[in-house]
Order: sequence, then C-alpha cells, then structure tokens
Amino acid sequence: MTPEAQRIAIAEACGWQDIKRYERNYWTGTRPRQFMEDDAQVSMELPDYPSDLNAMHEAEEVLDSTIKDGYSQRMFYASKLGDVALNDNGRGWEPLSNDDCFPMAHATAAQRAEAFLRALRLWEE
Repeated sequence: MTPEAQRIAIAEACGWQDIKRYERNYWTGTRPRQFMEDDAQVSMELPDYPSDLNAMHEAEEVLDSTIKDGYSQRMFYASKLGDVALNDNGRGWEPLSNDDCFPMAHATAAQRAEAFLRALRLWEE
C-alpha cells in the first residue's frame, strides 16, 4: 500500500469520514483531507500515520481489547507487529524473549501502520 492509501485506511478505521482529495492552485500536489458538513465546510489534514509515532499511538487506542473469536484486536495487532518488526516468519504467539521485545517496543511508525492495517484486515498488497 502507498503511504497515502495507508493514511486514508487508518483514518477511516479511526472514524474519519468523507475523506476526499482536496487541491488548490498553490499546492504542488494533492493531500487527503477530512470534510465535515455543519454550517460551514471545515477541512483538516489527515495525520501522517506511517511517519508519525504520535499519530500511530492515537490510532492504536481505537483497537478493541474485547476477546472475540479467541482474540482481541489488540492481541492480533501485537501479533502482526511482531510479524512486521521481528520478521518472525510465522512464529506467531510463541513467548517473546527480551531480544524480541526491544524491536517491537521500538517499532517505527511505518511498521506500526502496516501491523495496524494487517490486524484489521485492511492491508492491500
């Protein structure tokens, strides 16, 4: 997935609505925006989830901890983060050693974004 597609997919998973590309002459390109209809049209730039750890931390907060079908979204996310950050080749739920925990705790925003989308089954190759 492109970074822009990731931004939009994560934003939608976090509840952003009516995401459209918005362009003005003084911009060199297009950026995804959120539009909300009230008395006036308001636009906000989407967070740059694949590049911003703070934005990913906020996104991680929407993951549900309720166990459904044997796992929660948070558990599945942790597993996917292990896949991405550790490249564990399918080790899955094996207990993590101290050496495994460090890369997961220090996963980049891009790694977290990919794991988030994979956990919610929104990742597209």
